[in-house]
Amino acid sequence: MIPGAGSVHRSMGGASVAAPVDAAGACYWNLAAINALENNEFFFSAELLIADVNLASSVPQTSRSGEDSSDSGVAVAPTIAFV
Repeated sequence: MIPGAGSVHRSMGGASVAAPVDAAGACYWNLAAINALENNEFFFSAELLIADVNLASSVPQTSRSGEDSSDSGVAVAPTIAFV
C-alpha cells in the first residue's frame, strides 16, 4: 500500500489528509478539500518504486527450508488529477 497520493502527500507522511495541498490529495483523500483549492489544477507526478522482497521459511524439527527473492526492478507509480 502506498500511503499517499502523489509525491507532495507522500513527503508529508499522511499528515496532509485534511489539508487542501493539491488536486491529487483532494481527489484521493478528502473531496471536501476541493472547495478550499484556490484555482483549477492539473496535477501530474511520478514516483519510482524499487521492490526488494525476500522470503525465507523452515519447518521446525525437519530439514525442510527454503528461500526466494524477487528481482522486480523499478516500477513507476504515476499520479494524475484535475480539479
